[in-house]
Amino acid sequence: MLKNLQNNKGFTFVELVISIAILAIVGAAIVGIMSSNTVVFRKSKADLDIQNVAMDSFNQLENDIMQAKYIYIEADGHKYTCASDKNLLQAGGKSKIDDLIQMTETQLQNQYKAFAAADATGTQRKVFDSYYNKVRYMSAQDKVLYYAFLDSGIGDGTNLTFEDLDKTTPLNNVTLIRVVYPVKINGVLPTVTTTLSDGSTVTETINYKACVVDYKFDSGKIQFQRQYSQDITATFPQSSEPWSTYTDLANGNMSAVIDCIGNSIKLSQGFDKSSRKYNSERTIPIRNSYVLRDQADVATAPPSAPSPTPTP
Repeated sequence: MLKNLQNNKGFTFVELVISIAILAIVGAAIVGIMSSNTVVFRKSKADLDIQNVAMDSFNQLENDIMQAKYIYIEADGHKYTCASDKNLLQAGGKSKIDDLIQMTETQLQNQYKAFAAADATGTQRKVFDSYYNKVRYMSAQDKVLYYAFLDSGIGDGTNLTFEDLDKTTPLNNVTLIRVVYPVKINGVLPTVTTTLSDGSTVTETINYKACVVDYKFDSGKIQFQRQYSQDITATFPQSSEPWSTYTDLANGNMSAVIDCIGNSIKLSQGFDKSSRKYNSERTIPIRNSYVLRDQADVATAPPSAPSPTPTP
């Protein structure tokens, strides 16, 4: 029994030092692995954050463009609209149909005949056609949307048109995209009464208000705002939401490729946040027809055509 106790000497100092050294090496390796995983996790999270913000802004823009009734774009220092929308504008941005909207059906027909009789070459008549055919058969509901679009400020009649663009050539440096679409009205619905050529009247209920959405693209930020109108006789806008901003996000420029025949817009944008970069590109089909081009039966005039002035 005494002999066994005398042989229980324990660890030597050298053995203890070696054990501590091994533990230190193993511990350092574990810490290194954990630190490396933390760096990878943070990098992945930062990459995911910029992708999510970029996708969120693009999803919102895509949703608005898909349901658009009218679109206006500023890019490369130029303004772009549909050809007939361009013909509706005078110098200073005033709409040529501000007075026509007050006319009865008979007065519109007489105005149309006056243009046909006064212009043998048909140049002015083509200008008149481009908005006569739009306004003449519009419902009161459609007019609410269209007048909000015109009154929002879409150039001065010198705009370029989407029809002039080649779908293989992008518009670079897009600074503004304006989209108009209907939004359901809650509460009391307004009405509009129209007098027909036979003297009878038709009263229409306005179920939707015009929502005009602006997307501004500037260095380092994307801004968007929604404005509303539900009455063609009131000054636009009748109500507005405050501007919302994505800051420290935009990198490079927003570019757009307009496909009038396919009625779609391809958008490309670089994003940059916290030194993380992400490029997003998608083609957005527009559900409503003739948003980017005129109907086949609407003739448009050349840019040099004079404004119609005959009085019936």
